[in-house]
This record gives sequence, C-alpha cells and structure tokens, in this order.
Amino acid sequence: MEAHLAFEARQTSRSSRPRLTAVQNHLPCLRTVEFDNNATCTWAVTNAHSIANRIDELHLLMQTHKPYVICVTETWLTKDMPDSLFCPSDYSVVRFDRSVALFIHNSLNCSIVPIPTEFADIEMVCVDVTCFDSLYIVVGYYRSGGCSAEAIEYVLSSV
Repeated sequence: MEAHLAFEARQTSRSSRPRLTAVQNHLPCLRTVEFDNNATCTWAVTNAHSIANRIDELHLLMQTHKPYVICVTETWLTKDMPDSLFCPSDYSVVRFDRSVALFIHNSLNCSIVPIPTEFADIEMVCVDVTCFDSLYIVVGYYRSGGCSAEAIEYVLSSV
C-alpha cells in the first residue's frame, strides 16, 4: 500500500499557501514561513510509522527545531494511549487515531474545525491556528490506497 503524507496550512486570505509534502519517509520535512513583521513560524511534517516507537525522535524534533505546528501521519495511536504518553506539556494534540495527529504549540491560539459527516471516512484532522495575527486552516491527513486524491482535494476546498 502506498502511503502519502501531506500537510496543508492555508492562510484564510488565500494569498499565501505554505505547503509541505513528503512521501514514505520518516525524516521530518520542515518549512519556515516568514511574515511581514520579520517574524517566522516553522511547520513540520513527518511519517512516524508508530509514534510509540519514535517518542524520543518526536521530542528531539520539538526541542531542536521548535516548530509551531507538526503533522504526524501513521501514528498508530489507539484510544487506549493518552496524549500524556507522547505529547509534551508545551504542545496540544488533535488526533485521528491510527492515522494522523497535529501537534500545536501552546503559544498559538487554535480551535478544532469539525469535519463534516460526509467526510468521516477520510483520515484527517483540521484546526484553525492563529500565528502572528494571521489565521490559518491546518489540515493533516493520511491518504491510504482507499482514498482518492480527488476526494482529498474536494475536502480541502470544502473546509
């Protein structure tokens, strides 16, 4: 099965669309977004292939690069695994178990965006994030072989 991992942060003004993508690797992909006031915000995406087996690597990524938002796919999390097992106190996590999790630094304002019921079969999470007075819609998803690219594009245009 081909695993795709992607992270989309879409500024609500649609003037800027930072986008990170990586396919089938466990190395984090980092992107720093620069703002008009010379502030920067680092975003990261990685495929964990089990967070439980990569907690130390995840924490090292957080400590070394200090990303504001991290999208992790193939988390392999279950409802029996509390956030406190893998999420440091300076981050909050929004997760779709087994598939994807978004880690948001607590210095950012964020709110969960509910996924419409017609998209319940797509393995994704969505949050609104305010970063340096700019509002972003952050969508993390895992596209397995059963989900078409067209379905993901439709969802992203609907959020």
